[in-house]
Amino acid sequence: MLAIWRWSHLALSILCGVVLLIASVTGVILGGNAAVDSNMPGVPTSVELDLSVSSVIETLENAHDEVYDLERDSQGRILVSALRKSGEIEKFIANPSTGAYIVKVQREAKWVQWCRALHRSLFFKMPGRVIVAAVAFCLLLITLSGIFILLQLSKKRLALVIPFRNRYQYRHAVGGLIFTLPIVLSAITGLFLTVNRFDFFPTHSFGKNTQIEIAEDRQIDFHQFEFLQKTPLKSLRKLSFPVFADGDEPFLLETRSHAYELHPQTGQLLSKTSFPVLEVINETASKIHTGEGSLFWSLIMILTAMSLLYFTWSGFAITVKRLNKKMLNKKIILGQSSEACDIHVLVASETGSTWNFAESFKSIFQETNRNIFICSINDFQPHGGLKKVVILAATTGYGEAPANARDYKAALSQSRKDLAVDIAVVGFGSRAYPLFCQFAEDVDAHLRELNWANVVVPLHTVNNGSLKEFESWCLAWSKATEMPMVVVEEIAVNEPRFSLKIQNVERQGDLIKWNIWASGNFKGNSGDYLVLKTPDGLEERFYSLAYIKENQYKVVFKVHKEGKCSQAMGKLKEGDIFWAKLIPNPKFSIPQDCQNAVLIANGTGIAPFLGFLQELEAQRSIRLYWGCKDSAQRALFKEEFDQAISENRLDLCEVIYSQEGPKQHVQELVKRDLHALVQVLSGGGVVLVCGAIVLQHDIESILETALKQAGGKAIGELKTNGQFLTDCYE
Repeated sequence: MLAIWRWSHLALSILCGVVLLIASVTGVILGGNAAVDSNMPGVPTSVELDLSVSSVIETLENAHDEVYDLERDSQGRILVSALRKSGEIEKFIANPSTGAYIVKVQREAKWVQWCRALHRSLFFKMPGRVIVAAVAFCLLLITLSGIFILLQLSKKRLALVIPFRNRYQYRHAVGGLIFTLPIVLSAITGLFLTVNRFDFFPTHSFGKNTQIEIAEDRQIDFHQFEFLQKTPLKSLRKLSFPVFADGDEPFLLETRSHAYELHPQTGQLLSKTSFPVLEVINETASKIHTGEGSLFWSLIMILTAMSLLYFTWSGFAITVKRLNKKMLNKKIILGQSSEACDIHVLVASETGSTWNFAESFKSIFQETNRNIFICSINDFQPHGGLKKVVILAATTGYGEAPANARDYKAALSQSRKDLAVDIAVVGFGSRAYPLFCQFAEDVDAHLRELNWANVVVPLHTVNNGSLKEFESWCLAWSKATEMPMVVVEEIAVNEPRFSLKIQNVERQGDLIKWNIWASGNFKGNSGDYLVLKTPDGLEERFYSLAYIKENQYKVVFKVHKEGKCSQAMGKLKEGDIFWAKLIPNPKFSIPQDCQNAVLIANGTGIAPFLGFLQELEAQRSIRLYWGCKDSAQRALFKEEFDQAISENRLDLCEVIYSQEGPKQHVQELVKRDLHALVQVLSGGGVVLVCGAIVLQHDIESILETALKQAGGKAIGELKTNGQFLTDCYE
């Protein structure tokens, strides 16, 4: 259901994108013009609005030679067309109490007229208005689909506080929620105003009612008309004087709800016409849509138009990001038929790096006159000419299958009696993490149960993307299959690396915190991995990243006595440049539908949590427990902790020391507040653990016992539904 609403939301946005952009830009301009107009002088006071129309006429006649008509604008100001004593005929704003001239009413600038014409009809007149009306209707549907997306993401309860997961999605969702009402009002009123210009609805005209017979024929001054004496200024819309006072042309008076004709000599009522309801609605809709008459509302409309520009940009940015991720998870080799290839390379990859090894494998054997086809495991389609299959399998999360290989059993179990295929599995992972290459082991075990699969090379694993280990497997596979390799000096794996600059270095003992500046093409999130090579270039090390703000990141690491990479990193200083690879880790983040979270870390595991605390833009219940050596190490992060608490991003921050005072570990804090943690999990909250693998095992054991006693879910179930998330290392 969520996918349906997302695709509907996207399709409607693409369909109306260009027109919405034009309408938004011109809307900002017209809203600004309305705001400027609403700030002009001459707005009557409440006392002046209670004056009768006749008294205002008398005042104006005394101040000017001849008055032709007067009306009130959307702001309530009195606009008068009159012959001034200077001999000039002008339309100006007048003071209703004194009749004094305030300022001349200027004609609307041509560029404003141009923007209004573009906004209303795209310069296409009637066809353009049809397009604008259709887009206004689609904007309603876009808003509706956005609301349903939020309902789906928040488990069908529209929360006023949108959980944070991704900064683009968060700002898009929160902004959309804030501007929902103005956008809906703008769309509805825009649709109504556009349709109303098609003249589908009746409009008023004077003199339709039966005329009232005049009782007597005597001429009196305009300001003595009884009807005008009873009509307050606040109800006036417009009053037009007859061109010839001694003729038969009547006074034409419009109030907010009626139109009247008055005898030019006696002021007696000749006719009364009620405005159609739709005409009254049209006037109200115009004020809402344009912001005329209210500086505050015109500013709201300007912000609404600007928000549509932002939503258009951020919406497409989210889509591009999601599609890029899907392309990483589902690689398609264009222009090549799978049935024309007798060798298939099946890839399981969460971050995309394993696809590079697949391309390298293809380049190594491309001169063997054998066609090689690459696809994800989920997309595997066996055929009669298939001879060999190579599976390159990365492991994600807690020994789980990547997204593009979750259906591996069904894909690999497709029965073909005529198949006899040589098959081999290569696992990719890091020995620093538990369940190293677990998914590759699961795939290898499943293959041995299939009749068509002949495993020609035992399961081989590659640690930290080691090119030498991958090359070693290529040699073994070449011998087993009698497939000659292309002679290469070094296997090339095309993985993007980024140039990063150290802005600041803070150190306490063996614990170091880097503030990093990255260029615009580096787009990391808190919890992602920054991957650095050891000085010999043979191994890689993973470090958790904290996103602070645009182009600003933090990394925390410990310098180990025998650490190849950390020793070299410890020697770098402020201003130094280093190269690193970025590996996304979207599964380790505070879930979007989570309102309560507990963050538990020890040592360098504090790193991603620094980013989470910085990114949280909505107040939620967040607890942080951290274990470090001593208070000196805690001082490294005092600024981050204090800021998060002062800005209500953190409810509780507790730090415990393993080499100072009572010398305890963070597990002690968890045991002390165990009841609160169980309540968080029972209420749908999440617990995130980052640090040493020992910490993870201890927390699991502590919680498992407590949850059993409370009759709650088991740890395994919490992991499956995303309530217990870990990023731990040996």
